[in-house]
Amino acid sequence: WTREAGAGLSIAVEGPSKAEIAFEDRKDGSSGVSYIVQEPGDYEVSIRFNDEHIPDSPFIVPVASPSDDARRLTVASLQESGLKVNQPASFAVSLNGAKGMIDAKVHSPSGALEECCITEIDQ
Repeated sequence: WTREAGAGLSIAVEGPSKAEIAFEDRKDGSSGVSYIVQEPGDYEVSIRFNDEHIPDSPFIVPVASPSDDARRLTVASLQESGLKVNQPASFAVSLNGAKGMIDAKVHSPSGALEECCITEIDQ
């Protein structure tokens, strides 16, 4: 499944199920892309500009089956725009009775996967 993202940019997600791809032109020279797939497995995410792959594209993204407990979690107060460099950004994850550990990473604009701090809050 391919989505034309404008100005020569295209995104394709290939794998065990069709991907629903959403594209956002952020009007600041950057773009936001998200996708939803229905089946677990390895997906190939291709990003092209003027019909040529960008560096490191295509990317292989493993998608796991959600556990029943993972479906219980809810996220609140997640700010998706207007964030500032070198300023903390926080949001809340409610376990709603789920058991297990929460792990999180941040995907930077450069594509790097960064560690982030998780703090447990008593309620």
